Amino acid sequence: ALDWLNNKNFTTLFVDGNHENYTRLYNDYPVEEWHGGKVHKVRPSVYHLMRGEIFEIDGNTFFTFGGYVNQGSNSGIFNFMDTNGFDSSPGFYGTSNKSFRIVASVN
Repeated sequence: ALDWLNNKNFTTLFVDGNHENYTRLYNDYPVEEWHGGKVHKVRPSVYHLMRGEIFEIDGNTFFTFGGYVNQGSNSGIFNFMDTNGFDSSPGFYGTSNKSFRIVASVN
């Protein structure tokens, strides 16, 4: 898949999440400076934008952060369009005192 992406006529940029192969990502690919921030160069046109870096790309500034710390947050997904039972306490849905993920989508 990486070779396939590398052969396209665009550059692929990604930030890491919680399911990356961090051992391979941090040991197999060189760290380089790219557009003002540090990257892992996975292929000539595939770059992992490292966490906490600031990039200048086409006149725009990007701050990168990735991952998801709380693996136990499987109690549900909060949909902004459905406020039934919403408790405004940060991080909780209803009175269950369980964490949830917030998902916002625009149709």
